[in-house]
Amino acid sequence: GLFLIQHICFIYQFTSYWKSFKNWSLLPYFIAFNMLWFFILPNIPEELVTTICVYTWFLLTTCFLAISGLSPNQTLKHERFNLYATLLFLFSDSLVILEMIDMNKVKENNDTFMMSIMSFNPIIRKNVVMITYYGAQILFANAAYNRYR
Repeated sequence: GLFLIQHICFIYQFTSYWKSFKNWSLLPYFIAFNMLWFFILPNIPEELVTTICVYTWFLLTTCFLAISGLSPNQTLKHERFNLYATLLFLFSDSLVILEMIDMNKVKENNDTFMMSIMSFNPIIRKNVVMITYYGAQILFANAAYNRYR
């Protein structure tokens, strides 16, 4: 719940420095929704589907706005930091969603892609989640510092 509120605040902040629409800014939507549809949704419990879809939509909107906030001519430092932080959040939260996958469904669906991802050591996956999460927070703080400096 608090992560969703955080991303709503990011969306509000990023709309304030919208620069221009970029065709490639829709790429995160395309990639993430394909990953959701083909790999994640078939392997998670049904009661989590709506929650994950809504949260993913907010996360991707944050990413879309971070890309659209890049200056068309010369990207400013704080704009790049916001984009990098958003991409780190996207990666980190993808790993969090992977923790919700039901391995029985993965085996039942014979999903070799998900089996290979889930075969990584869970402790390493959790450490990567925290490192990327805190890295994103540091980048957001650095972006705010560079914007108002």
